Amino acid sequence: MILGSFYPSNFFVVFLVTIIFQSLLVHSQQLDPIKNVCSRWDHQSAILNGKIYIDGGVEVFVDLNSAGEKQPGTQQVGINKYLVSLDMTQQWSWRGDMPLKVLDYQEQQQSARPPSLTSGALWSWKKSLYLYGGTTSRLNDSFVGYAAPTTDDVVMWKYDVEKTTWAPISFQNNSTIMPRLSNGASTVVSSQGLAFHLGGAIDNGTLPVSESNITSGVSFVNSFYAFNFTDESASKLGTDGLGDTSYRTNAQMVNIPDLGSKGILVLLGGGYRNSSANGMDWKGDLISMSSIGIFDINSTAVGGTWYNQTATGDTPSPRIDFCMVIVSAPDKSSHNIFIYGGWDGVNNFDQVYVLSIPSFRWIKIFEGKEERRSHTCHVVGNRQLMTVGGRRGRTLPGECDWQPNTISLFDMVTLDWVPEYKPNGTKWEVPKPISDRIGGGSNGDATLNAPETWAPGLEAVFISGGISPDPETAPLEPIRKTLSKSAVIGLSVSLSVAVLLAMFIVYYLYHHFCSKNSGSYSQPAEPELPAKNPPPNGVFQELFSSLGMQRAGAGAEAPRHQSYVYGWPRMRGGDRNPFEVSCEGVNGPGRNSMAAGSPVVEKPEGNWI
Repeated sequence: MILGSFYPSNFFVVFLVTIIFQSLLVHSQQLDPIKNVCSRWDHQSAILNGKIYIDGGVEVFVDLNSAGEKQPGTQQVGINKYLVSLDMTQQWSWRGDMPLKVLDYQEQQQSARPPSLTSGALWSWKKSLYLYGGTTSRLNDSFVGYAAPTTDDVVMWKYDVEKTTWAPISFQNNSTIMPRLSNGASTVVSSQGLAFHLGGAIDNGTLPVSESNITSGVSFVNSFYAFNFTDESASKLGTDGLGDTSYRTNAQMVNIPDLGSKGILVLLGGGYRNSSANGMDWKGDLISMSSIGIFDINSTAVGGTWYNQTATGDTPSPRIDFCMVIVSAPDKSSHNIFIYGGWDGVNNFDQVYVLSIPSFRWIKIFEGKEERRSHTCHVVGNRQLMTVGGRRGRTLPGECDWQPNTISLFDMVTLDWVPEYKPNGTKWEVPKPISDRIGGGSNGDATLNAPETWAPGLEAVFISGGISPDPETAPLEPIRKTLSKSAVIGLSVSLSVAVLLAMFIVYYLYHHFCSKNSGSYSQPAEPELPAKNPPPNGVFQELFSSLGMQRAGAGAEAPRHQSYVYGWPRMRGGDRNPFEVSCEGVNGPGRNSMAAGSPVVEKPEGNWI
């Protein structure tokens, strides 16, 4: 009897648990990274051929009601297992429907697709995306589809956007083997087919515990790699110029192609530890935003050279997990790096700053109360800064993003947040708050073209394309090789006046000469007998021939002289991922802007973040 009643009871429990588990499984599998998105962060994104691709990352999902509306209070933390694309060739508003699409590579075999990763790097080149590094989020290891890191020699994957397939990349035999790192700083130099990656970390999400020997905490690294897209090889470069700060995580890096003979890299922010030893200090010591790392790409062939340049002005407080983009003045007289958001481990920021180069001046542009960190951003529509994702609150799962698709737009000319994306927007011009600090106007014409003090050796990179001049013959001041607009106008007017004056003198002399010898310029005397061979042109006839003023039968066209214009040569405690740390706090509403001279909104007293 007892046994007879026991088995049906156990069967019912097992049956009930199975039904619940299957329901949860189906529910999780039906969570769409676009329709069910509440917020996302620590993802990777890149622009390629008119689309923005968003890969991986932490995502908070929310349930939908029968009408397809998001239901507050149903959030669950998970991972984005898909590659998502956003079409940037058509106009849209983040307030309405956006041309987002899920690219489902889950149907491929496990070995033919990358794992779901966070805090890695996504690079674009030609017709492919390259996914490098990243770590496995441990915020919710019960989420369906979660997989702990496994032994995997593949640290880089290539996605063909036309074939919509992933393939692992095997480094060439003579290539340096890049380890899997997370939270590094990276950028792409498309014109040279290169990508650069600096620093980062090894934690219990980048490798299995048995291999990394890290059960908790994080180990900072000071490696600096250059990856060649053409032959899919990598090389390790030096970091000596950065000192202890080369052991760096959560910094950002951009490329300026118009400075130096092959361009420069600019490194900002992040945290560092002066040792690679494992520890629980996941953010390290924050690096001053006045300390700017500059890398001369031309030095790559000889191991690489870094410079540490000091910036001045409205210097932002130290921070990590911000995003940044670069836009240049129309005349290339200034190159302006916009940074947005981030945090210092305690305080979150809703701020926009600009670092203008070569003056190395910081300029504060905007401050609001909609904090954001661990997001990505891109220049779109010529003049807009587009942010993707970002974590807002400090508790999990937290509030949903106030933009329904986690996309926002900042106009870098009017210096205000806007809802509309326009693919063919007008070109970027220097806004007044920037030109007021560096001189010039909307087209450029910057008059402040040097920092207060140059880092040793860096001025030569900016002036002579990375070749250090002789100390005895080096110029005392930077030489501008690009003529400003006003200089070009002045030179043109001066040359025009000079040419007209010369023409008048020549005409006068020629007329005087003809009057004395032929009596009339307009009616020359007919020769008594036709000459068998016409006489050679005189010097004045040759000159008038070159000016297009010759008479019939005048001499041949004078050769034209070639002119030259000189220009500049050229990315958390316990058994979780240590980068994923949640804190207590609340959010504040509202946004405002410094456009048209409106004042900066200072942080009020008290903890409003």
